[in-house]
Amino acid sequence: MKFFRSVSRVFAFWFLFVLPLSIPMKSYGFGEDLCYLNGGGLVNCLGYLEQPKDPSLTERLGIIFSAITTRFLASPLAGRYIRGAHSMAHFHATFNIAQFIGFEYQQSFDLAAYEQAVDSPQFEPFDQMGNPLVKDLQKCLSYDRSNINASLDPNMEENCKYVAKPVGGVSRFNFASLGGLFHFLIPLKSDHKDEFRIDNENAKIDGLHPLFDDPREVMLRNLREWVYEEGRPLCSAGLTDRVAISLGDFDYSGSSCWQRKYSTTSLPSSADIFGEIYFTKLAFFPKELKGHTGEQIIAYENSDQNRPVYSSGLDKWLGYDSELVDSVKEGILLHALKDRISHHQCGDRSSVSVKTEEGNAIEVNFDTENCAVAGLHLVRHSYEVGAIQSRVPEEDRTLRLALEATYDELIRFAEHKKVPVLARAQGREKKRKFIDKIMVSLEYNHPMARVNTLNEAMTRDYGLRPLPGYRRSFDPKL
Repeated sequence: MKFFRSVSRVFAFWFLFVLPLSIPMKSYGFGEDLCYLNGGGLVNCLGYLEQPKDPSLTERLGIIFSAITTRFLASPLAGRYIRGAHSMAHFHATFNIAQFIGFEYQQSFDLAAYEQAVDSPQFEPFDQMGNPLVKDLQKCLSYDRSNINASLDPNMEENCKYVAKPVGGVSRFNFASLGGLFHFLIPLKSDHKDEFRIDNENAKIDGLHPLFDDPREVMLRNLREWVYEEGRPLCSAGLTDRVAISLGDFDYSGSSCWQRKYSTTSLPSSADIFGEIYFTKLAFFPKELKGHTGEQIIAYENSDQNRPVYSSGLDKWLGYDSELVDSVKEGILLHALKDRISHHQCGDRSSVSVKTEEGNAIEVNFDTENCAVAGLHLVRHSYEVGAIQSRVPEEDRTLRLALEATYDELIRFAEHKKVPVLARAQGREKKRKFIDKIMVSLEYNHPMARVNTLNEAMTRDYGLRPLPGYRRSFDPKL
């Protein structure tokens, strides 16, 4: 009898709460920690665990239900909805790290905005209290920063320069363009020695400390080549042409995107890339990943998504604004780098295999338990922001490593762009102290405490300019 009562309670909860909340609304992914409500205000997108060590099934369900609760508080029935969401690790932290290193204010914002835009169907800026920074978001999308007279247009809001154009081709929700692979970066592994071999093939892959020069980390390597080498394309799944590295050995480090040949014809063709990622580790509700090798789609020129913007067309799409183009590229790279670390438990246990016996086929093998969207993956996101890091299991302490990797990559990018690295940012000890400041702020569970504490530390202790719509911490009006 107790069993039937328990089952009936579950079904009652489902029909009364979960099902109504599944009505489509402006809700964003679970990875973000700041959820902005229409009409102003912000809430946590996720709950967290007081003692996040080896969470029980009940605690894991608690994290999932906390996300449902957020949706409930923003129920359309109450006239509220989640208008947008930001990750403080992707957006706020990168904005401040870039400024601290020496990038100018607008470029620091662009780097952070486009890192966040990879997660957001449409990036929108908000002020410190969670209010939208622009009144007409859609109109702002036509703002052309390459036009020197754009800021003089009386019909265009001044803050339109802080609206990022949507980069839907690399969105985590776009499985047709293989955008999901920019979030779940899976190392290359082949079951066929004639197709792919490397000397350290049996060496442990460590996604907590990813190496750009590891030939198995094809996406990271291809992303960096795209950012730093003129004319290099960004390729689907990071697969460029194969290059012989020794007799019979190859790796994917060519200068163009991968093309291979059918065994029955000499004509090159794209290969099918396929795989499935599940909602839970029980293999429920599979989401099919299916695309083709070749040049990666970055964005679309229209809402119907039938006019794709490929990586080689990014300059034209952005009005040949070279600084903005570079910021968009680097922002996408920074997002992928952080996600490789954040999702290392998924990436390290998954693989990409080239199936030569099937003609043109590349299989992405997602580890079911560690990649399932509503499983450990979601719980581990709750560890990253709003949780005391010393309580997090060591293998899941991804936040500091991700911030340090971001810092190092932005130093490299500054040197590439000939941006002078300021003395305050030079040296390992100065980096450690600066990252410490960010870490302390991001451990606060209350969303406003996180936002205000980070803003105060950056503006007061380091003299950095706050985000647009934020006041300096010592402003008595705050």
